[in-house]
Amino acid sequence: MAQLCYDCGSFSACADGCSPTKPCPSGSQCVQTRQMCLTCPCPQSRCEAPACVDVDGDGYLPQQCQGIPGGDCAPFDPTVHPGVRESCTNGKDDDCNGLIDMADPACGRLCGPAPSCGSTLDCTLGSTSCGSSGCCEGCPVLSPPLCMMGSCISPPAPNPDTGCMLDIRCIPCGVCPAVVAPVCAQLGRGDARTFQNRCHATTGGATVIHEGACVSGEGLSCTPTGPGCVSGTYCRDACPECDADLRRCTKEGACVNDLDCPAGGPTPAPITCSNGAQAPMRCVNNACVRVCAP
Repeated sequence: MAQLCYDCGSFSACADGCSPTKPCPSGSQCVQTRQMCLTCPCPQSRCEAPACVDVDGDGYLPQQCQGIPGGDCAPFDPTVHPGVRESCTNGKDDDCNGLIDMADPACGRLCGPAPSCGSTLDCTLGSTSCGSSGCCEGCPVLSPPLCMMGSCISPPAPNPDTGCMLDIRCIPCGVCPAVVAPVCAQLGRGDARTFQNRCHATTGGATVIHEGACVSGEGLSCTPTGPGCVSGTYCRDACPECDADLRRCTKEGACVNDLDCPAGGPTPAPITCSNGAQAPMRCVNNACVRVCAP
């Protein structure tokens, strides 16, 4: 299915859909959904497989077909069909039995003494990771690098995807005060780490997300419909201009860009501007506020 760009007013977003310029996979057809849009993006079309044709070539027909073998709940995805082992961590119903990840009894049965898991947050951050079998597995032990003069070792942080510790790297360092005033800053695309103070963060090339240390689980991968975030954090688009699927957990109330508002916190009270229009929400100093255009 093609990705189409939908106009959401103040910004645009991508969603699954189809059009004459972005057609469906071979053998499928484009149909209009005529659905009522409550949120944006809202696809007005989708790709559908013709009746009883194995479009993805996995040997299984769509669920609505009468035939053996049948029951393919994802007719465009050859990796999803009855008989496939449930991966337990990908947010899909891999074996088409109507149960996703840890809701499927096939997950977590063979973990032994290790805890079963549905996402990274079910394991011990930094020391264990959620494997494809749905069990918490030990993380590799990392060795710190030797940094050249003028470089410092970056603060440790869990890998956004696995929860294991990221490779500690060398970052530029300067003369910063020894004061301890922790800040949570983003070093790279959604890589949240706790720095001793704002000076250490900015000198190291990081963008401050909020005052205070990063909360547990902050910076981990998340999806609106799959693995979420721990209490006190919300799921945000870490890089809206580069990758719509790159979402990271962030402390409630903190924001990095305008699209983060209201950032999991209360919505700012409405403000009527001098021209009579309602002030839009903006991210100012990592907090969501309403600001009238100058």
